[in-house]
Amino acid sequence: MSQPVPCPGAGSELVPPRGEGKTKAPQGPLEPSAQSDKSHQREKLERFKQMCQMLERVKNSSSSSSSSDSDSDTDSEEEDEEDEEEEEGRNGGSEAGGRPAGQTGLHMVARTQFLQWPLVPSPPKPLLQLERHVVRPPPDSPEPDSLPLDSGSDHVMQRDVWLAVFQHLSYRELCVCMRVCRTWSRWCCDKRLWTRIDLSRRKSITPSMLSGIIRRQPASLDLSWTNISKKQLMWLINRLQGLRELVLTGCSWCSVSALSTASFPSLRLLDLRWIEDVKDSHLRELLLPPTDSKPGQTESRGRLQNVSELRLSGLDITDSSLRLVVRHTPQLAKLDLSHC
Repeated sequence: MSQPVPCPGAGSELVPPRGEGKTKAPQGPLEPSAQSDKSHQREKLERFKQMCQMLERVKNSSSSSSSSDSDSDTDSEEEDEEDEEEEEGRNGGSEAGGRPAGQTGLHMVARTQFLQWPLVPSPPKPLLQLERHVVRPPPDSPEPDSLPLDSGSDHVMQRDVWLAVFQHLSYRELCVCMRVCRTWSRWCCDKRLWTRIDLSRRKSITPSMLSGIIRRQPASLDLSWTNISKKQLMWLINRLQGLRELVLTGCSWCSVSALSTASFPSLRLLDLRWIEDVKDSHLRELLLPPTDSKPGQTESRGRLQNVSELRLSGLDITDSSLRLVVRHTPQLAKLDLSHC
């Protein structure tokens, strides 16, 4: 180490050696590192602008897009966020080298608005209502009157002759003939061929069965020992104004109570044998005239004014109910009260 040299005329003052009296100034940041930080910030701003543009596109198209499209946009947004988080981890994760505070706040606001954007709900499925289902019965004289052939001419046998032949067929055979051609399908639905329809002891009554009954317009209908519902029976009787015989043996009163909401101008026979849970109040509701009938009208005699045969076997009825039956069924000729 060099020794201090005494300066002449300065006493004991010491002078530091050359080069040791000056302190080194701290070196500033390197120019390449500053440029890399600026380029990194520019990259972040560009990515944030792209994200904002994507959010604007999502907002503009959300009114016409489905919920599945929104889910796919959300997945892509989450992937972008994961890429940004990975890039931040590579840069050290520090606040000095990461996203600025203002940029982070804007990013969180944009993300919150995107996640809170309501999805477009799917339209509800239409409900099948049996009461609104309309089936128009075929006309009395369906067209055509003759059977057209492939050659362009008509068959020599007219419709009335074909119907005379169809009357000798069973219901099962008629159903087979309906599959031959459209003309036979219309002719085989003639109500003269389906005067009686028997659906007794069926496990279930389907809407196709009900539609087939309305198309054929039978004069006699047997629904005994079936699980037909009140709505189905109400739908039927309101569209069978020419019904003359109705058999409801073994059905529940919950279903048979549909008779209390309609009138039967053509009904001649009503079979209510072995109906479950029948009380005097139920028979009174069935026999009494409608509440909206006016004095002097024929409906004041009751809904069963034209019934000539009534079967009430197996029911627990009293004398008051019998008096109502006699009073409100003036055309009654046969009354079955066995096992009562």
